[in-house]
Formats: sequence, structure tokens, C-alpha cells
Amino acid sequence: MHLPEALDAFAAAEDGYRHTDNAGYLPRLFADRALALADGRMLDDAEELIDRAVELSAASGNDVELAELLLMSAEIELLLRI
Repeated sequence: MHLPEALDAFAAAEDGYRHTDNAGYLPRLFADRALALADGRMLDDAEELIDRAVELSAASGNDVELAELLLMSAEIELLLRI
């Protein structure tokens, strides 16, 4: 699967989660999409999306998920500085 197709799949998944009131899955979905963007060297978009994921996760109170997303955020931030 190529990046454009993967991004379409992420968008479809987001629509599905929102349609079924499963927004609790969005932080992880956004993080996974951010990693795909980072792999595609779309680092500014990846940074914006991981920030949204961190914000949503922090609001949910899931500390384990938040820690994982903060780690991903740091990895993307490092890529931006290379």
C-alpha cells in the first residue's frame, strides 16, 4: 500500500470511529497516521497530528497511552531536527 492509499484508509477509519461514537480510538489512530506521515517525510503534518493525539489522550486520562504518544511525539520532533 502506498502512502496516499494508506492516508485514505486512515481517513476512512476516523470516519468510522466518529460515526460509531468510538472516539476513544482516535488518539491511537492519529498517532499511527502521524507515523505514516513521518515515514513519508511529511514531518510538519506528522507533528500537527501527533500533537492532536497527545491532546486527546491527555483529556481521556489514559496515562499509559499518553506516555506512548509522548514518546512518538519526541521521535517525530527529533526527525524534524535532522
